[in-house]
Amino acid sequence: MATQIDILRTIGEQCLTTAELGAALNARHNKVATVTGTMVLHGLLERIERGCFQLTRAGKEHLASGQRIKSGPKKPFTGHVAPNMATMRQRAWSAMRVKKTFTAADIFQLAVRPTDKSPDANLGKFIRALVKYGVLAETGRRAFDGEAPTSNGRKVYLLVKDLGEIAPRPSYRKNGFIGLVDMNIDKGRKL
Repeated sequence: MATQIDILRTIGEQCLTTAELGAALNARHNKVATVTGTMVLHGLLERIERGCFQLTRAGKEHLASGQRIKSGPKKPFTGHVAPNMATMRQRAWSAMRVKKTFTAADIFQLAVRPTDKSPDANLGKFIRALVKYGVLAETGRRAFDGEAPTSNGRKVYLLVKDLGEIAPRPSYRKNGFIGLVDMNIDKGRKL
Protein backbone atom coordinates (compact mmCIF):
# COMPACT_ATOMS: atom_id res chain seq x y z
CA MET A 1 0.00 0.00 0.00
CA ALA A 2 1.32 3.40 -0.98
CA THR A 3 1.46 5.80 1.94
CA GLN A 4 1.17 9.55 1.63
CA ILE A 5 4.84 10.08 2.46
CA ASP A 6 5.83 7.51 -0.21
CA ILE A 7 3.81 9.47 -2.75
CA LEU A 8 5.43 12.77 -1.72
CA ARG A 9 8.91 11.23 -2.06
CA THR A 10 8.11 9.65 -5.44
CA ILE A 11 6.66 12.81 -6.97
CA GLY A 12 9.47 15.08 -5.77
CA GLU A 13 9.76 17.95 -8.30
CA GLN A 14 7.86 16.14 -11.07
CA CYS A 15 4.25 15.97 -12.17
CA LEU A 16 3.20 12.31 -12.14
CA THR A 17 -0.04 10.59 -13.05
CA THR A 18 -1.73 8.08 -10.79
CA ALA A 19 -0.72 5.30 -13.22
CA GLU A 20 2.95 6.37 -13.02
CA LEU A 21 2.74 6.57 -9.22
CA GLY A 22 1.12 3.13 -9.06
CA ALA A 23 3.87 1.60 -11.20
CA ALA A 24 6.66 3.30 -9.22
CA LEU A 25 5.21 2.27 -5.85
CA ASN A 26 3.95 -1.16 -6.97
CA ALA A 27 0.44 -0.16 -5.85
CA ARG A 28 -2.99 -0.49 -7.44
CA HIS A 29 -4.18 2.49 -9.47
CA ASN A 30 -7.45 2.92 -7.56
CA LYS A 31 -5.64 2.97 -4.18
CA VAL A 32 -3.19 5.61 -5.44
CA ALA A 33 -6.11 7.66 -6.82
CA THR A 34 -7.85 7.56 -3.41
CA VAL A 35 -4.73 8.61 -1.50
CA THR A 36 -3.84 11.41 -3.93
CA GLY A 37 -7.40 12.73 -3.74
CA THR A 38 -7.12 12.92 0.05
CA MET A 39 -3.75 14.65 -0.25
CA VAL A 40 -5.29 17.27 -2.56
CA LEU A 41 -7.96 17.96 0.09
CA HIS A 42 -5.24 18.38 2.74
CA GLY A 43 -3.29 20.78 0.51
CA LEU A 44 -0.22 18.56 0.03
CA LEU A 45 -0.74 17.96 -3.71
CA GLU A 46 -2.29 19.91 -6.53
CA ARG A 47 -3.82 18.59 -9.72
CA ILE A 48 -2.04 20.17 -12.70
CA GLU A 49 -4.08 18.35 -15.30
CA ARG A 50 -6.39 15.38 -15.17
CA GLY A 51 -4.65 12.63 -13.21
CA CYS A 52 -1.32 14.47 -12.99
CA PHE A 53 -0.19 15.65 -9.55
CA GLN A 54 2.65 17.73 -8.17
CA LEU A 55 3.61 18.88 -4.69
CA THR A 56 2.29 22.12 -3.28
CA ARG A 57 4.48 24.35 -1.14
CA ALA A 58 2.94 22.71 1.95
CA GLY A 59 3.72 19.29 0.47
CA LYS A 60 7.35 20.26 -0.15
CA GLU A 61 7.66 21.66 3.40
CA HIS A 62 6.14 18.50 4.84
CA LEU A 63 8.52 16.30 2.83
CA ALA A 64 11.52 18.39 3.92
CA SER A 65 10.51 18.18 7.60
CA GLY A 66 10.40 14.37 7.46
CA GLN A 67 7.35 14.32 9.75
CA ARG A 68 4.81 11.53 9.53
CA ILE A 69 1.46 12.49 8.02
CA LYS A 70 -1.29 11.94 10.57
CA SER A 71 -4.91 11.33 9.77
CA GLY A 72 -7.59 13.30 11.50
CA PRO A 73 -9.88 16.28 11.12
CA LYS A 74 -8.91 19.09 8.78
CA LYS A 75 -10.17 21.78 11.14
CA PRO A 76 -11.15 22.09 14.81
CA PHE A 77 -14.58 20.91 15.91
CA THR A 78 -16.79 23.95 16.41
CA GLY A 79 -19.83 22.11 17.72
CA HIS A 80 -21.83 22.75 14.54
CA VAL A 81 -23.25 19.53 13.14
CA ALA A 82 -24.55 19.59 9.60
CA PRO A 83 -28.01 18.08 9.32
CA ASN A 84 -28.18 14.60 7.86
CA MET A 85 -30.92 15.17 5.30
CA ALA A 86 -31.12 11.43 4.65
CA THR A 87 -33.04 10.73 7.86
CA MET A 88 -36.81 10.66 7.89
CA ARG A 89 -36.92 12.78 11.07
CA GLN A 90 -34.74 15.49 9.50
CA ARG A 91 -36.98 15.58 6.42
CA ALA A 92 -40.06 15.69 8.70
CA TRP A 93 -38.52 18.53 10.73
CA SER A 94 -37.79 20.52 7.56
CA ALA A 95 -41.39 20.02 6.41
CA MET A 96 -42.73 21.15 9.82
CA ARG A 97 -40.61 24.31 9.65
CA VAL A 98 -42.03 25.16 6.22
CA LYS A 99 -45.70 24.37 6.91
CA LYS A 100 -45.93 25.71 10.52
CA THR A 101 -49.48 24.25 10.89
CA PHE A 102 -50.01 20.65 9.77
CA THR A 103 -51.36 17.19 10.44
CA ALA A 104 -49.20 14.09 10.83
CA ALA A 105 -50.53 12.95 7.45
CA ASP A 106 -49.26 16.17 5.81
CA ILE A 107 -45.75 15.55 7.16
CA PHE A 108 -45.92 11.85 6.32
CA GLN A 109 -46.72 12.71 2.71
CA LEU A 110 -43.84 15.21 2.46
CA ALA A 111 -41.11 13.41 4.40
CA VAL A 112 -41.49 9.66 4.06
CA ARG A 113 -39.70 7.71 1.36
CA PRO A 114 -40.34 4.08 0.36
CA THR A 115 -37.02 2.99 1.90
CA ASP A 116 -37.88 4.32 5.40
CA LYS A 117 -38.43 1.59 7.99
CA SER A 118 -41.56 1.81 10.16
CA PRO A 119 -42.33 5.39 9.08
CA ASP A 120 -45.72 5.53 10.87
CA ALA A 121 -44.25 4.57 14.24
CA ASN A 122 -41.12 6.69 13.78
CA LEU A 123 -43.03 9.84 12.83
CA GLY A 124 -45.58 9.26 15.61
CA LYS A 125 -42.83 8.98 18.26
CA PHE A 126 -41.11 12.07 16.90
CA ILE A 127 -44.30 14.18 16.96
CA ARG A 128 -45.24 12.98 20.48
CA ALA A 129 -41.76 13.87 21.76
CA LEU A 130 -41.94 17.33 20.14
CA VAL A 131 -45.35 17.93 21.76
CA LYS A 132 -44.12 16.68 25.16
CA TYR A 133 -41.17 19.11 25.15
CA GLY A 134 -43.17 22.11 23.89
CA VAL A 135 -41.74 22.34 20.39
CA LEU A 136 -45.14 21.49 18.85
CA ALA A 137 -48.60 22.18 20.23
CA GLU A 138 -51.91 20.55 19.45
CA THR A 139 -54.24 23.30 18.21
CA GLY A 140 -57.45 21.61 19.31
CA ARG A 141 -58.71 21.76 15.72
CA ARG A 142 -59.28 18.70 13.55
CA ALA A 143 -58.70 18.29 9.82
CA PHE A 144 -61.36 16.42 7.85
CA ASP A 145 -59.88 15.53 4.49
CA GLY A 146 -61.96 12.78 2.94
CA GLU A 147 -62.23 10.86 6.18
CA ALA A 148 -65.05 8.46 6.93
CA PRO A 149 -68.22 10.26 8.06
CA THR A 150 -67.82 8.94 11.61
CA SER A 151 -64.17 10.02 11.88
CA ASN A 152 -63.08 12.55 14.50
CA GLY A 153 -60.58 13.93 11.97
CA ARG A 154 -56.85 14.34 12.31
CA LYS A 155 -55.11 16.40 14.98
CA VAL A 156 -53.67 19.68 13.75
CA TYR A 157 -50.27 20.70 15.16
CA LEU A 158 -48.58 24.08 15.35
CA LEU A 159 -44.82 24.60 15.38
CA VAL A 160 -44.31 26.69 18.52
CA LYS A 161 -40.49 26.68 18.78
CA ASP A 162 -38.52 26.72 15.54
CA LEU A 163 -35.20 25.53 16.94
CA GLY A 164 -33.30 25.86 13.66
CA GLU A 165 -32.18 23.85 10.68
CA ILE A 166 -31.14 20.66 12.49
CA ALA A 167 -33.90 18.42 13.83
CA PRO A 168 -33.97 17.85 17.59
CA ARG A 169 -32.40 14.49 18.44
CA PRO A 170 -33.61 12.00 21.03
CA SER A 171 -31.57 11.46 24.16
CA TYR A 172 -31.51 7.98 25.68
CA ARG A 173 -30.37 6.27 28.85
CA LYS A 174 -30.42 2.57 29.70
CA ASN A 175 -34.07 2.78 30.71
CA GLY A 176 -35.12 4.44 27.44
CA PHE A 177 -35.98 7.84 25.99
CA ILE A 178 -35.38 10.76 28.37
CA GLY A 179 -35.64 13.88 26.23
CA LEU A 180 -34.69 15.85 23.15
CA VAL A 181 -31.43 17.64 22.41
CA ASP A 182 -31.34 20.85 20.36
CA MET A 183 -28.37 20.34 18.01
CA ASN A 184 -28.55 23.91 16.66
CA ILE A 185 -26.65 25.17 19.73
CA ASP A 186 -22.95 24.47 20.32
CA LYS A 187 -22.59 21.09 22.04
CA GLY A 188 -26.37 20.62 22.03
CA ARG A 189 -28.78 21.50 24.82
CA LYS A 190 -31.43 19.31 26.37
CA LEU A 191 -34.95 20.63 25.97
